[in-house]
Amino acid sequence: MHTKGHNAYCPCRACRALGVRAPAPPGKRGGNPYYIPFRRPPGYPAPAYYDPRGLPLRNHSSFLCQAEKVTNAPTQAESGRLAKYYGIKSVSIMSKLSSLTFPHSFPYDFMHLLENIMEILVPHWTGDFKKLDAGSGSFEIPKSVWDRIGEATASSNNTIPSAFGRRLLNIAEDRTFFTAEAWLVWTTLLGPELLQGRMEERYYQHFLRFVELFKLTISFEYTLEDVHNLKENWAAWLEDYEK
Repeated sequence: MHTKGHNAYCPCRACRALGVRAPAPPGKRGGNPYYIPFRRPPGYPAPAYYDPRGLPLRNHSSFLCQAEKVTNAPTQAESGRLAKYYGIKSVSIMSKLSSLTFPHSFPYDFMHLLENIMEILVPHWTGDFKKLDAGSGSFEIPKSVWDRIGEATASSNNTIPSAFGRRLLNIAEDRTFFTAEAWLVWTTLLGPELLQGRMEERYYQHFLRFVELFKLTISFEYTLEDVHNLKENWAAWLEDYEK
């Protein structure tokens, strides 16, 4: 697709929502990636709010029009500026295939949906999310409790059939080798049991809603009602996360 992703002012390949950057930590060279909060932090450019149920979606004609502007820019500097603004680096050779529609023919993969969300939630729970504290929330799990969760994760390998996937490491000690497969097993099978009673109930229920949404999202069959429910419930879950 030749998109720039989170290095662009318009980082999403599916919609035209504009991203913002968090200030870089002291001593860090270069800027942070762009991200799209539905509710903008105070002092950031408009709009103040994006409705996740009605995002400004890209379409085929505008996508290719913007790609052509980048490709046909009179100077390299102008091409780079437009690429960063639109989030598109150039016209993809795949645009020559009439059977493809940009961006709808290139859906997101669910592997990164699971990995990216869990790699945000776990640092929240362990008090290690971008050097931020819990603020007015109470979702952090004490280290001693998280250590026991890690030990239970590792010891569970002896009773989980290998058909479910590779052995899991102690999640409290090292998540470096947590693949999408490992996150799938931990999130859908172990997490609901290991976290029960170990965090405030509203945050636990928020996690359970994520588990159910993810399981439905990767189902092999959907009803029309399922599709409508997924759209509404993912939007509601994300809004609750931002609170």
